[in-house]
Amino acid sequence: MDAYLTPAALSGLTAGEGRYAAQRSRPDAAPPETEAAPWPGPRYWGVNRVRMAVTDEGGSETVFTFERRGAYRWVLVHIGLPEGATPVVAPEASPAA
Repeated sequence: MDAYLTPAALSGLTAGEGRYAAQRSRPDAAPPETEAAPWPGPRYWGVNRVRMAVTDEGGSETVFTFERRGAYRWVLVHIGLPEGATPVVAPEASPAA
Protein backbone atom coordinates (compact mmCIF):
# COMPACT_ATOMS: atom_id res chain seq x y z
CA MET A 1 0.00 0.00 0.00
CA ASP A 2 2.98 2.35 0.39
CA ALA A 3 3.16 2.58 -3.41
CA TYR A 4 0.04 4.79 -3.31
CA LEU A 5 1.62 7.27 -0.87
CA THR A 6 4.12 8.86 -3.23
CA PRO A 7 3.30 12.27 -4.72
CA ALA A 8 3.24 10.77 -8.23
CA ALA A 9 0.82 8.00 -7.21
CA LEU A 10 -1.48 10.47 -5.41
CA SER A 11 -1.47 12.57 -8.55
CA GLY A 12 -2.44 9.47 -10.54
CA LEU A 13 -5.27 8.69 -8.12
CA THR A 14 -6.70 12.19 -8.50
CA ALA A 15 -6.36 11.86 -12.30
CA GLY A 16 -8.65 8.81 -12.28
CA GLU A 17 -6.04 6.09 -12.77
CA GLY A 18 -7.46 3.95 -9.97
CA ARG A 19 -5.27 1.01 -8.96
CA TYR A 20 -2.89 1.71 -11.86
CA ALA A 21 -1.68 4.80 -9.96
CA ALA A 22 0.61 2.54 -7.90
CA GLN A 23 2.77 2.15 -11.00
CA ARG A 24 3.59 5.86 -10.72
CA SER A 25 5.86 5.00 -7.78
CA ARG A 26 8.38 3.40 -10.12
CA PRO A 27 11.39 5.63 -10.87
CA ASP A 28 10.89 5.40 -14.67
CA ALA A 29 7.15 6.24 -14.63
CA ALA A 30 5.80 9.10 -16.70
CA PRO A 31 3.62 11.78 -15.09
CA PRO A 32 -0.14 11.25 -15.43
CA GLU A 33 -2.10 12.92 -18.20
CA THR A 34 -4.17 15.59 -16.48
CA GLU A 35 -5.73 17.19 -19.55
CA ALA A 36 -8.39 14.48 -19.95
CA ALA A 37 -8.60 13.59 -16.25
CA PRO A 38 -12.13 13.18 -14.89
CA TRP A 39 -13.49 15.69 -12.41
CA PRO A 40 -14.19 14.51 -8.87
CA GLY A 41 -17.80 14.40 -7.79
CA PRO A 42 -19.27 14.70 -4.31
CA ARG A 43 -20.41 11.45 -2.67
CA TYR A 44 -21.12 12.90 0.77
CA TRP A 45 -21.16 16.46 2.04
CA GLY A 46 -21.49 17.29 5.73
CA VAL A 47 -20.53 20.12 8.02
CA ASN A 48 -17.25 18.50 9.11
CA ARG A 49 -16.67 15.76 6.52
CA VAL A 50 -16.66 15.59 2.73
CA ARG A 51 -16.19 12.62 0.41
CA MET A 52 -15.24 13.20 -3.22
CA ALA A 53 -14.90 10.39 -5.78
CA VAL A 54 -13.03 10.07 -9.07
CA THR A 55 -14.18 7.37 -11.48
CA ASP A 56 -11.60 5.59 -13.64
CA GLU A 57 -12.13 4.29 -17.18
CA GLY A 58 -13.42 0.94 -15.89
CA GLY A 59 -16.07 2.59 -13.71
CA SER A 60 -14.32 2.00 -10.37
CA GLU A 61 -14.25 4.84 -7.87
CA THR A 62 -11.42 6.21 -5.75
CA VAL A 63 -12.96 8.05 -2.78
CA PHE A 64 -11.13 10.85 -0.95
CA THR A 65 -12.39 11.74 2.55
CA PHE A 66 -11.62 15.16 4.03
CA GLU A 67 -12.32 16.33 7.59
CA ARG A 68 -12.60 19.86 8.87
CA ARG A 69 -9.95 20.82 11.44
CA GLY A 70 -10.80 24.29 12.69
CA ALA A 71 -12.73 26.96 10.84
CA TYR A 72 -10.88 26.92 7.52
CA ARG A 73 -8.60 23.88 7.46
CA TRP A 74 -9.52 20.65 5.65
CA VAL A 75 -7.34 17.54 5.94
CA LEU A 76 -7.27 14.43 3.75
CA VAL A 77 -7.89 11.60 6.24
CA HIS A 78 -8.71 8.58 4.05
CA ILE A 79 -8.36 7.33 0.49
CA GLY A 80 -10.71 4.52 -0.51
CA LEU A 81 -9.10 2.60 -3.37
CA PRO A 82 -11.21 0.87 -6.01
CA GLU A 83 -11.94 -2.78 -5.44
CA GLY A 84 -9.68 -5.36 -7.01
CA ALA A 85 -6.01 -6.17 -7.00
CA THR A 86 -3.22 -3.80 -7.92
CA PRO A 87 -2.10 -4.59 -11.47
CA VAL A 88 1.42 -5.98 -11.72
CA VAL A 89 3.51 -4.79 -14.61
CA ALA A 90 6.65 -6.65 -15.54
CA PRO A 91 9.76 -4.44 -15.43
CA GLU A 92 11.12 -3.44 -18.78
CA ALA A 93 14.05 -5.55 -19.89
CA SER A 94 17.34 -3.70 -20.09
CA PRO A 95 19.22 -3.97 -23.37
CA ALA A 96 21.89 -6.66 -23.47
CA ALA A 97 25.43 -5.35 -23.42
